[in-house]
Amino acid sequence: MKRDRLEDELRKIQKRQLHEELAKASILPIYGFPIDVVQLLTQDSRGQSYSTQGKHRLQRDRRMALAEYAPGQDIVVDDRVHTSVGILRPDNLDSRYYWVCPYCNFFESRAQEFQHDACPTCQEPVKGMEQSSRFYKVPKSFTTDWSVTPRVTPYLKPLRQPTSQVFLAQAGEQIDIVPHELYELKLSRGGEFFLANQGGRGFRNLGFALCERCGRDLSDGLPKTHVNRRKGEREHTHPVTGKICSGWYQRVHLGHEFSSDLLKIRFTRRTNPPPLFENVIHLNAGDRIQSDVDESVVTSPSGGTGFWRSLTYALLAAATQVIDVPRAELDGLFRPPDNEGSGVAEIVIYDNVPGGAGYSQRIAAQFEEILQRAYQLVESCGCSSSCYDCLRTYTNQAFHHELDRRPVAEFLRFLVEQVNPDPDLQAFAPDANRMPLAAIAERLPGYCDHARAETILYLPEIANPFTLGLLTQFVRSLAKQNSQLNLVVGKVPEQNLRQEPGKMPADEVRVLRKRLSQWIDQSLVVLSQKDSSMQPTLCISSQSSNRVALQMRLSETGEPIEWFQARSQRGVETVLQNLKELQQKASKVSAADLDDPQTEVIFPETNWGQLDLAELQDRLGFKAILAKGEISSAQYSDRYLDKTGASVLAQLLTSGVSGDFQIKVHIQETYNEHSDRDKTRRAGVEAAFKNYLSNCQLKMQPYTRRHSPPFPHRRELEITYKSGAACRVLLDKGMDFLQRDSLNLYKITENTYLVITYSQCHS
Repeated sequence: MKRDRLEDELRKIQKRQLHEELAKASILPIYGFPIDVVQLLTQDSRGQSYSTQGKHRLQRDRRMALAEYAPGQDIVVDDRVHTSVGILRPDNLDSRYYWVCPYCNFFESRAQEFQHDACPTCQEPVKGMEQSSRFYKVPKSFTTDWSVTPRVTPYLKPLRQPTSQVFLAQAGEQIDIVPHELYELKLSRGGEFFLANQGGRGFRNLGFALCERCGRDLSDGLPKTHVNRRKGEREHTHPVTGKICSGWYQRVHLGHEFSSDLLKIRFTRRTNPPPLFENVIHLNAGDRIQSDVDESVVTSPSGGTGFWRSLTYALLAAATQVIDVPRAELDGLFRPPDNEGSGVAEIVIYDNVPGGAGYSQRIAAQFEEILQRAYQLVESCGCSSSCYDCLRTYTNQAFHHELDRRPVAEFLRFLVEQVNPDPDLQAFAPDANRMPLAAIAERLPGYCDHARAETILYLPEIANPFTLGLLTQFVRSLAKQNSQLNLVVGKVPEQNLRQEPGKMPADEVRVLRKRLSQWIDQSLVVLSQKDSSMQPTLCISSQSSNRVALQMRLSETGEPIEWFQARSQRGVETVLQNLKELQQKASKVSAADLDDPQTEVIFPETNWGQLDLAELQDRLGFKAILAKGEISSAQYSDRYLDKTGASVLAQLLTSGVSGDFQIKVHIQETYNEHSDRDKTRRAGVEAAFKNYLSNCQLKMQPYTRRHSPPFPHRRELEITYKSGAACRVLLDKGMDFLQRDSLNLYKITENTYLVITYSQCHS
């Protein structure tokens, strides 16, 4: 009996191709030889030998074929659905046995059948069918039932069958060891990997019921008494010839073995790695490692398979960025180390290309940078547990619920601080990391909208990107929580009649001071002033789970370089205490300190509702403007003014008063108006003013050519009274923020502001 088996194995070895064996051994470049391609034969292959394709050339890499061509799988070809029913020549295929521990993922493969009463690694006892190894074959061809006519293509794409996670069967030739006090890296060439289609979800499944002679899968329709049998008999026909087949079926898993370079990563006890051992089942929806936690087992948030899987994906994501390769060309797994019962795991990262591409060696050479990038990914992300910006990918969605960046961040924090401490980050806060300007620019509005109690900012000066709009977002969000914004500034914005290069325009300063004064009066902002060498620092929602501390780093010339960010509780708390100490030393600024009796700032808001003309005139300050005295002349400049805006402005200036005055209006021609010689807007604006004011002089500046003087962007109304006094009104959005309906009622369409400044006219 043993001699017969030995002769069978020798015959199989004799049929192997020399180039395939050399490529598998990494002696020949595997890219040049498609050694793991399998085929699916259909009825269109009739008249051809098993080694040819006929009309359809249906081939796949075996790793993909285990999911796409496996028995029971539908395949769409030429708008028809073919169903795979088995494999060809099952008696002529390589076969072995493998066993997986349901608790720690330990993998073992042998040529003969074997069993374990307890796991050799974690020592957990196993019972029943889980004690026995599973029989698997490596398919070379799949087939449909040639006697069945293909169906019409359905509307839905067929779902691929699940396959197991990838296991490391043999580590291959070890070529280098990189020792470190915190971790150990082992590089190997020609590692052997294995995955299987188990005929269902999990190692507990016995596999496909394949006929030992014809290879047809007899799983469907088996009597209940046969479901758990490893062997049995059932009447069936040969899938190719259609003749009655008398072969017995045997439960078989379909396996795939491949070689690649790999890197083993083990963290030393000094890093206090969490334990691995936990009950798992395996699942794969495509071409990535996947395994799913048994729902009956509660996963610890700080250890178990969830932690090690999350850490594996964090390192993979970081490695692809650091060495700059596509994510699909790197993959990884975690497993208990060989012959150890320590309870910890080792991570294996391998090149996900045939035969390897040298990526593992590059990862080992840049591993410290990869650790830092992985920490940055999981620490800086704002999600609750995981998202597509940190750990999730399309192919690991089967266990998105298990991925959690937070315990990974805690674990990596210690390593990063020990491997490459950053004195600048440490001076800012514990657990801090660097962030690019663009990333925080994208997230900052969200931080504002979700700001909660204990939010405090220090700004050397209120300037871009810390604009009035950003402060308004903070104030409104905190007001909803009945909280105040604590704002410490190095310089209170000062009014300056002369515009200095690079400084905020005087009108914007007036708007800012007025807004700050209002917020202080309404107890929405606590404003303090203290000159400090501290760079712009924000501590947002320090008592919330969404807490974050930020500091903008500036160059010597004051240009933004990057951000420092801390999200951990101790990091945010450190920044909060530093800002509170600065606030205690600062001088409190009152609303009176910001008052300007010559300036009024009005902030129209969309919540004003519908207003008639008299109400609008009052709310926008025009009633007070007209009450200052009789108007001698006015001038309005607005490049975008149209007929509707002109009509509203004219009514605001004349409603409720007697007398006429001269008004000069300046607008600008647009490109389309210039090209089409269209004077419609000009005529409409002029007519709208003349309906209320007889003396209107309209000037439309021609479309700006290359060397023409630019039209002022400011939308400004200048009023001169007969008394010699003057009033200037800056309208941030001109008249575009108003909308009039058919009942002559007005509403504010967008939030804006008006700056009204009174002065004595000088000759």
